[in-house]
Amino acid sequence: MKFCKLWFLAMGAMAVMAQDGEQMLQERLERNPAWKRAQQTPAYDKLAPSGFVQDEAEKARQRTAGEELKKQVAAAIAEGRKEFRMKRGEYRFADNSGWHFDRVQDFTLDGQGSTFWFERPMSKIADNPQSLLFTNCKGMVLKNFQIDFDLPVYIQGTILSIADDYKSLEMQIDADWPKSGMGGGQFSLYTPEGEYIQQNTLIHDGATLHDGDKLTVKLNPSQLAPYFTKNAHTEARGMFGKVSVGTLIALNFRRGFTIHVNGCENMTFENIDVWQSQGMGILENGGVGNNKFLNMRLIRKPGTRRIHYGTADHFHSNCVTHGALVENCEFAHTSDDNLNLHGNWRYCWKQLSPTTIVVGAPKAPMAGTEFTLHRIGKLEQVSFSKVVDVKPLTDEALLKEIADMKPQANERIAWRRKGQLYVVELGEAVDLPAEQLLVDTHVDNAEGFVIRGCYFHDSRSRGALLTGVGGGILENNVWKDVYSGLSVYEESWGYAEGAIPQNVKIIGNTLIRCGGIETGLVPRDTAQGVWDDSVIRDVEIRDNLIVEGSFIHIMYADGVTVSGNVFWNPLRTERRTGDFSGTKNMFGHPQYLGMERHGAVFVTASKHVDVTDNKIYLVTPGDMDAVQLGKYADEKTIRCERNDVIRVKE
Repeated sequence: MKFCKLWFLAMGAMAVMAQDGEQMLQERLERNPAWKRAQQTPAYDKLAPSGFVQDEAEKARQRTAGEELKKQVAAAIAEGRKEFRMKRGEYRFADNSGWHFDRVQDFTLDGQGSTFWFERPMSKIADNPQSLLFTNCKGMVLKNFQIDFDLPVYIQGTILSIADDYKSLEMQIDADWPKSGMGGGQFSLYTPEGEYIQQNTLIHDGATLHDGDKLTVKLNPSQLAPYFTKNAHTEARGMFGKVSVGTLIALNFRRGFTIHVNGCENMTFENIDVWQSQGMGILENGGVGNNKFLNMRLIRKPGTRRIHYGTADHFHSNCVTHGALVENCEFAHTSDDNLNLHGNWRYCWKQLSPTTIVVGAPKAPMAGTEFTLHRIGKLEQVSFSKVVDVKPLTDEALLKEIADMKPQANERIAWRRKGQLYVVELGEAVDLPAEQLLVDTHVDNAEGFVIRGCYFHDSRSRGALLTGVGGGILENNVWKDVYSGLSVYEESWGYAEGAIPQNVKIIGNTLIRCGGIETGLVPRDTAQGVWDDSVIRDVEIRDNLIVEGSFIHIMYADGVTVSGNVFWNPLRTERRTGDFSGTKNMFGHPQYLGMERHGAVFVTASKHVDVTDNKIYLVTPGDMDAVQLGKYADEKTIRCERNDVIRVKE
């Protein structure tokens, strides 16, 4: 175990008072426009209405208005008009029909404050709720409206009892929410005052309706047990003692997308409020991208007694070439990541000759581009070359052989549908092992993304997941009470999101009671071969404020700057991800690479790292190292200077 040079400043002439930290935080918050706007939002009120339309005659009027609106907008587009300004009103799209725009270009839809209700009948409560879908559109502007769902996309209620063995709970369904059982899925917990309770993934195994308006929710005991276990982790997270009879609960129907931007380019979404989301709040999927999302709120509806907003990621970007601008937005109260920007691994099925392989991919690799092969389990780099030629696979025997293969990777990236198999000739011979391999085609995903001036809070999972991205910046954002932090890595083991990100800047952000900032790969096993050549490159983590949060953790990286960051009373507990029995060597485990982390900046399995001018303010008792070097850290290329640990006087 190794330590970089650090400075420890005792109390005295250079002592810092606790109120200095409060002032530092307040100055940061005042610079964030989304946070400032959120301070004007009414607080949760258990006596407020649910915000759903109860009058059947009004619903009927809204359905008529919705159908007429669709016809009017379709006619305007067909006539070549460039803008349609709606009459402000309530528009309902019935029978789970949604609203689909296909190949529309350079058209503005101004809702002028209207509300769109996407409705599905009780008979379709478990279906994917349909909403706004854009396919292959370009240059559209959508602005000034609200989105809501009826039926709601989750069931809200109050816990009536919890079994002593934590294997089940009873809940009373709120009067305005559907009276329905459901299969297994996620759930979220809130205090009786509507306060979000810090939580990791919570999964139930099904809910059974009884007595007309009550549910018996079947649980794995490990889901609730942590809230009744007093330890440093549960206390630091504010979890211990927060769950009991009277706790509010939301059971999710996790389905579909609210705003689905598929294969589009130069789209603008501005001043749009989404009060519920049935799955991804916003999904941009494939295409040129360069889309803009401005001044949006994806939050539970203010002025109502709703406790929850959504069932999955707020913003999810999948394999979009040019990254989005997400600016001055507020995202809160969802059951997964605030941001997830990623590409996907490709898949090597078979070697045909020393220089020729069969690759599965959603689109053809390009001749002249770089091409890297990696082992599925350890992510070790097997081969690096360039693509010489690409042809579609047409051999019927080979097509059948591959169709019958059992992939070793996640089925999600085992590309082999019609038009997804290619014969790729490489610039040099490769000696491939017997197992199938992951392929990195070095395609930039979300290149040049900008996430700026946003406020993300009170949500489960990660504040941001950046994997497979080809350059971009997180700047002047605030994260508060989000379980995990900002992660620059890839997920070959899970959803197979990737490949390996490069050129990311995380500058001037504020994290309050969140996880930290980390780089890393997620292989199933550790191996020095991974960090020798399969590494994250060029990451800048600068001038961020981390308040009562976790560490900055650098792993599997080459070329990282960590400078000017301020930690205020950092948590001394390890990042926990639940049951480690099957993931003993994955990062996050306290014994990863043979040691526990106790440095505010922890660097392991990395090289060319510059850690300078970071300040660590300790308020609670106990000491902490400014910088800790772990196993495989290349000391010759790691610079640590002027990293101060400062004891705060209360």
